[in-house]
Amino acid sequence: MTTFNRTICGYHAENDRETIIRRIEAAAKVDWFGHLLELWQPAGHDKGVGTGPTLRLAIRNGYMNFYSNGQSVAKVSLGPRCRPRASIHIKYVAEGATEQKYATLAPDGRMRCTSDVTVPAQYKPGMVDGWIEKTARYAGQEKKFVERVVAANPAVVDLEMGLPALSKGESASRMDLVALEPDGNNYRLVFWEAKLMDDGRLRSRAEPEVITQMRDYQRWFAKDPQRRGQVLEAYRRCCFLLSELAKVAGSKSGDVGGAIERIARDPQLLTEVDDKPRLLVFDPDRRKADSWSDHQKILKSHMKMYEIVPPHDFSLSGAAN
Repeated sequence: MTTFNRTICGYHAENDRETIIRRIEAAAKVDWFGHLLELWQPAGHDKGVGTGPTLRLAIRNGYMNFYSNGQSVAKVSLGPRCRPRASIHIKYVAEGATEQKYATLAPDGRMRCTSDVTVPAQYKPGMVDGWIEKTARYAGQEKKFVERVVAANPAVVDLEMGLPALSKGESASRMDLVALEPDGNNYRLVFWEAKLMDDGRLRSRAEPEVITQMRDYQRWFAKDPQRRGQVLEAYRRCCFLLSELAKVAGSKSGDVGGAIERIARDPQLLTEVDDKPRLLVFDPDRRKADSWSDHQKILKSHMKMYEIVPPHDFSLSGAAN
């Protein structure tokens, strides 16, 4: 069974820190990867509408995902000698393409695709901006809500987080956000599932679908007592990697949040993980959905829930109370 991990470039242990720093610095010298990093805004930063394209970054198990509007713009792996390679959905690089195929981007900027669709032969400056612009066509209101939460919360450490499947043949469960929350002088990890208030998965007189989803996460932790430690170690490593990537990206991106930076320097500050996911509900129309109070009672009887209704800000600080 796959171990939960957060790594890039084979980084696994504390004594690899100097090695991974050198490898990140070397990878950033590749033009297109350096451009991706320049466009990345760590959680808590929001350049605002009209200031140009921006990206969010998530560390995975051996690669990175760059997101815009909740859509994966590029999946980047660091291969031998940490030379970056990217995978980009062809709908972003070829106008009108709809197949579930991907173009690959090599360290030297060459692009290839197994599809018959024609993609540019060579990466040129500004291409990433076009990919980002196209994500708006596919972004639903829920994904845009998640983006606003990331922009308002510097302690968000992951998004679109997937847990390894419980058994062979099962698909991986996903959670919208992972955040750090103060726990005395230390920190705990908390998981958030985001939904719009009128989502049918929240609304049932019996048992809403989202409750089953939350139970799957709790089952994943309960099935193996070692998983809690795996997750803690993975996000200690993740904080370090985000911190170092931000330093390489420079001032254009902004610094990572204080909680992430503190854990990057002292991993043992991250001591707990809350294995009971929380529900984040957004009412975009500034009105309570019909009969919401009935559904609200059912949901609150099963999980911790936090509601955001404009003009309320998108900070999760009140959810810890």
